[in-house]
Amino acid sequence: MPKQETVRYYHGELVILFFSEYFEQNDVKLSSDDETPEDETPKQTPFQSKSQAYNVRHVEEAWLHLLRTGNIEKLKKLVVCTFDFLLAAVQMISVSYLRSVLEHLRMHILDRDLELVYYTIRKSSDILTRDPLQLSAQLICWLRPVVEDGKDLVSRIVTAAMAWCDGYTAPLLVPLNEWLQPPLPLQICTLSYPQDVKLVETSPSGQHIIIVPFEGDDVQLWHVMSGQLILTFKGHSSPISCLAVTQYSQYMLTGSEDTTIIVWNMKKLALKLRIQEHIAPVLCLTIVLKNSAIV
Repeated sequence: MPKQETVRYYHGELVILFFSEYFEQNDVKLSSDDETPEDETPKQTPFQSKSQAYNVRHVEEAWLHLLRTGNIEKLKKLVVCTFDFLLAAVQMISVSYLRSVLEHLRMHILDRDLELVYYTIRKSSDILTRDPLQLSAQLICWLRPVVEDGKDLVSRIVTAAMAWCDGYTAPLLVPLNEWLQPPLPLQICTLSYPQDVKLVETSPSGQHIIIVPFEGDDVQLWHVMSGQLILTFKGHSSPISCLAVTQYSQYMLTGSEDTTIIVWNMKKLALKLRIQEHIAPVLCLTIVLKNSAIV
């Protein structure tokens, strides 16, 4: 298998070792995007949930292996949006360490749930430094205003935090209502581009943006959070006049003044198909009929 796939495979094997209880109990594979059963009730105690016990090595290494697998959903489900992991990181190491982990993940991933957790921890750093056990109260205060129908991961963090408070026997400050504004700022990040932008689209994964500059006949793929140029797609001989990205699939289409349309595979980052039957410059295009036809 390709080198990158080999690396992801071995990181995945290490993840299974770290979270063996979870994978055995839920009978899932690392590559699946399964959702947690709706009737599952969070049962949280310090460093041990229904399906996973944590130690220092879990906190220090598991998140990195999950990141290297490229499975964002499992990374969120097992680390970022898991109350037990957050509490273990704060108590076993420090709130500064947890912030550094979340900041590192933000360099690679653009995700609403990750941003919500990160800014919650960031705004709560002073309190958590003095008393790590206030993590549950801080999560409830900041995140309860943004919970949806109880099925999303952020809702499950709040539910788990409330369940942990119910099971905690010592005196503990627990908020009964919310009064804080959602922790997300209006602007998450900025990307500096060295020239004028002609066309721009988001990639199917949402982690990159696709830019067509005013000058040149190429398409550039930029990573949003790191601000790095990942790849330049070359294939047209004249300026590109239109750009489209398919929904729920991994294809990008570009139309050019050279009368051609190119279909790019965004998963393999390679040219998939060149359409040359057009007799005039392609000024605009769109995908219809469930991505089966081009107009």
